[in-house]
Amino acid sequence: MKKIVALILVTVLCFSLVACGKSGGNKANYKIGDTVSTDILEFTLDKATLAIALNNVIGNDYCSPKEYDPQTDYNNPFVCAKGHTFATFTYTINNLDRTNYDGVLPLVEAKYNGVKSDKQVDGAEYVSSNDEWKPTGNNATPPVYSWHFVLKPAVPETYRSYIDIPVDADNLTDDFELTVNLPASDGSTVSFTYLVTQE
Repeated sequence: MKKIVALILVTVLCFSLVACGKSGGNKANYKIGDTVSTDILEFTLDKATLAIALNNVIGNDYCSPKEYDPQTDYNNPFVCAKGHTFATFTYTINNLDRTNYDGVLPLVEAKYNGVKSDKQVDGAEYVSSNDEWKPTGNNATPPVYSWHFVLKPAVPETYRSYIDIPVDADNLTDDFELTVNLPASDGSTVSFTYLVTQE
């Protein structure tokens, strides 16, 4: 009888461990350069790093990380306050559908030292157009962010963005995670987590 009870307990324990594994969250299985997709959108993380300041000069380096200089960045709107760090990233997105994808850009969440944030700052989405980075949305100053966009089938677009994480980074070369949430044709959302390591 004791053997039967022990066997039942072991079986229950095994099932509970399997269940925990499935509901334990999205592990960081991807790295910079990896492509993930649903049946309608494909996402490739091209670059990612932590930063305190971003370039504020229109051109190829616009909204890309730069070294913070208090002498030149005192009037730069792309400088995070103390107690905050920017998670910056560049990605390429491709429409796998047969018609235009007329929707919203993927929601991305950053996680550093256990602190999570999906706060993409107003104006924090830029698209590469004719080899020059420009804000999405309208031409307001500062730019007004627009989540809505249209993506033609099989015409990849490259975007640059950043997320404000409410914690000071110990080191800007530290590892962090980016989770991208991609829509699927059935209305569901699939999450993919990248572990960003600075080599």
